[in-house]
Amino acid sequence: MKFNHNNPKIGIIILMLFFCISSCTFRPKNVMSKKEMIEFLTEYHKLEGSLHAENYYYSDKKKPYFESLFAKYQISQADFDSSLVWYTRRPKEFEKMYVKVIENLEMLEKDVQALKFHPLDSLALRNSEQTLWTADSISGLITDSLQRRLNITLKDNDLLYRDVYRLHFLQRAEKRDSIDTIRSVIKIYYRNQTADSLVYPIKLDGKTRRISLRIAAEQKSPIDSLSARLLYNALPKDSLHVWLDSIRLIRKYDFFEQDTLRKQVATSDTILHSDTISIKNVPIKK
Repeated sequence: MKFNHNNPKIGIIILMLFFCISSCTFRPKNVMSKKEMIEFLTEYHKLEGSLHAENYYYSDKKKPYFESLFAKYQISQADFDSSLVWYTRRPKEFEKMYVKVIENLEMLEKDVQALKFHPLDSLALRNSEQTLWTADSISGLITDSLQRRLNITLKDNDLLYRDVYRLHFLQRAEKRDSIDTIRSVIKIYYRNQTADSLVYPIKLDGKTRRISLRIAAEQKSPIDSLSARLLYNALPKDSLHVWLDSIRLIRKYDFFEQDTLRKQVATSDTILHSDTISIKNVPIKK
């Protein structure tokens, strides 16, 4: 049987087959690729879960989150809807894609359980806080027992290089006779026989002040101890009336860097030798 190239019916059939194959094979420009669709659906379901957890999903608060997701992938809601319609008309293809989406979500769940991610806000964990010491309101003349309540020394294996320590308190002090300057002091003692210190002079004028002292652990060495003395140099013989309140010693640290920093400290060959403790860049003999 001869094939007649001039037969118009044959040409129409070929043209129809071409358009059919094209429509089945080539996706429109506004339809996302399989890879893009899998990535987007994974992120979409992650966002849905987060919004449900925060009770935002059924409120107007969810709108900027979805807008941000669409902006990230540079598509519109209409593009996503078109993509969804196009792939749902190809159920076998769409089913394979969703299998991959589910695998991505299951892998994410395992990472969360392994603490590779955390359900809390990552920015908050980068600025984690730990309360090391608090004290109730203290008032009266300087005595030995009162001094002991104003001094603290901490030995804690969690204290680490790059920590930041903050001492906060309300203070009012009034002298009743001649007295030397009173100071508040924070010291970080390292196992390499060195220390970092911060000193703040207390004014004895009877005025109430909010004091906030900050010191960072800058030496790549294990920390032996951390001490705070709120009224350094004050002696029981001094006629000094003090009032302190809202006393807190806080540790600020990066939750995610703890293991890395411990390894750095453990493997560091740097050993500093010093005969002085630096207080505001002024060397003072031990």
